[in-house]
Amino acid sequence: MKKLIILLTGLWILFAIPVVKAAETEPTVKKAAISEDLARAELDKAVAEFNSLSKKEKKNRFKEVKIVMKQYKADKKAGKLEDTDTSLILLAILAILLPPLAIYLKERNLTWKFWVSAGLLVTGIIILSALPFLWVASAALALLVVFDIL
Repeated sequence: MKKLIILLTGLWILFAIPVVKAAETEPTVKKAAISEDLARAELDKAVAEFNSLSKKEKKNRFKEVKIVMKQYKADKKAGKLEDTDTSLILLAILAILLPPLAIYLKERNLTWKFWVSAGLLVTGIIILSALPFLWVASAALALLVVFDIL
């Protein structure tokens, strides 16, 4: 057992050192600051354009915005909006912790994927000492469903 642990530790160190060295030597790019400056400049330009409009044109723009907001709220209530990045990240975390729940929240239905994941998870919990990989298989299935691969 000691030989196996030493071998695995040696392999881990062998693969971890190049990654750490690459992280130390690669320059960091400040994309966020550049995109933030561009967004700020575009926002200032839009505000200046809006301020140059007449009262009637401003009123028409506000009416258009109200129509778009009503449509957005109706789509949100009907569930037509697509998943946002935040909900996708939360579903991915949930897929690792509670795989069947993540599958249900993604598909909004009890499909075969849900039942397979639930079966793997329950079996993995009951026989945890003998088959711990069942939890991993359940989480892998849930991640495939969350990212629309399966």
